[in-house]
Formats: sequence, C-alpha cells, structure tokens
Amino acid sequence: MQAWLHHPYFVAAIAPFIVALLTAELFLRLRLSGLALIAGFAITVFLVANFDLHPLTLTQQIIYTALAASVLGVLFSLIDWPWLNALLPLAGVVLAVCMLWPLVQQHAPLKMLILLASSAGFVGLLVWGMDNLIDAPLRAANAATALGLSTGIAVWSSTTLYGEFAISMGCAAVAHLLIQMISKQALAAERGFTLPASLVIGIITCVAFVAGHLPWYCLPLMAAIPLLAWVMPLPKMAALLQSLLLSLMTVPLAVGVVYLARHPL
Repeated sequence: MQAWLHHPYFVAAIAPFIVALLTAELFLRLRLSGLALIAGFAITVFLVANFDLHPLTLTQQIIYTALAASVLGVLFSLIDWPWLNALLPLAGVVLAVCMLWPLVQQHAPLKMLILLASSAGFVGLLVWGMDNLIDAPLRAANAATALGLSTGIAVWSSTTLYGEFAISMGCAAVAHLLIQMISKQALAAERGFTLPASLVIGIITCVAFVAGHLPWYCLPLMAAIPLLAWVMPLPKMAALLQSLLLSLMTVPLAVGVVYLARHPL
C-alpha cells in the first residue's frame, strides 16, 4: 500500500482527481467548487513534497504561490473589482521575474533579458487569458485540463516533481469538468480556480524554458489555449458536446506542446 501511495501515476493523476472530485461536490452549494483545483494540487504536494517554509526553495515558492493564489482568487471573486483583469497579469509578470531571477543570473546580460522578458510576458498573458474565463467554468476547466496535462507531460522527463505538480492540476480540472458534463450544470470556477492554475503552470513552464528543457515555441502554443477557449463560439447544447467542441481547439495545441517538447525542431 505504501508503495502504491507513492507511485508517480497515483500521486500525479489518481489522487488529485479523486480529491478534486470530492471537493467540487462538497463545496458545490457554497459556490466554491473551484477549490477542487488547489485541493488536487495539495494532495500531490502532501504525498511527494512538503509545506515547510525553510529553506524557501523554488519548489516551496511554487507551492505557496499556488496556495496564496487560491485564497486571493476566492477573495478577488467576492470583491470583483473591474480593474483586476489588468492588475493580475501585471502581478504575474512581477512574480515571474522575482522567481526566475536566480535561474537566469548565470547567463549573459542579453540572454538574461530575453529569458526574463519572454517568461514574464508568457505568465502575464496566461494569467490574463485564464482570467477571461472566470465566468465560464466549462471553458476554464477545459483550458486548465489542456494546460496542466500538456505541461506535466512535457516537463516530466526533465523534472518529475514539477511534472507531477502540473499534471495534478490538469487532473483536478478533469474532475471539475467531468462533474459539469455529468450533472449538466455549471460549477463555479472563478479566480480561485483560474489564478492558481495560470500562475503555477506558467511558472513551471518558464522554469523548464529557462533551463533549456522546453523550446521557446511551446510557449505561444500554451498561451493560445485559454485564448481559444475564450473566443470559441459554443452553441446551446449539452455540456458534454460543448466540451468536445472546445477540445477540438485546445487538445491539438496541448498535443503540439508535448510533441515539440519531445521532438524539438
């Protein structure tokens, strides 16, 4: 049993899916089903990492970024200031620069500037794209699924831990999406769902990019996933069919990210 609980597939996929499924159902009436995402991520952290503050490594920073983004996302959804859609991407840019700064200092100034600018711009665009989906839970869950799974699979071979983190969010989003398709009703997602997904997946992607494990052209494909989920027109039909239509746009991009990460041009 102990070996099974620490098996990578159980840690990254099965456990977060089950926990997210239960969390979404538990908080359904409170309109906090979006917490399913952070619950799925947290169980993976509990099984393979820890919540210690010292030493504050990059891994710990990612973990606490996810937790803080989830809490702040819930608060921001309650307050709903109209300028948050512009402020949150800017905060994502600043966060990306602060977290990636130690990783790029070894490079020449020009390359350091290019890496930081590309990474910060990507995270800001991802936060903005996901924030546009706060009132469209089906679209948000579909985009988070594609982002989490594609990122996790793409970086798994270079850093298994971060791959598990990303896949856990993708599988938690699958649980959120599955309930919507089965129950034929939208679950609340809001910023408690979209903000941690965009920040954590964005930072993990940028860490792999800066380290040279992920080619730069994967970043535009990933940034396009929430944007296509946002602009894709959906006719009035069952949630299952709507999700399938969305997948026609997001899944090819996700597959492209994985393929290009494994077979760089």
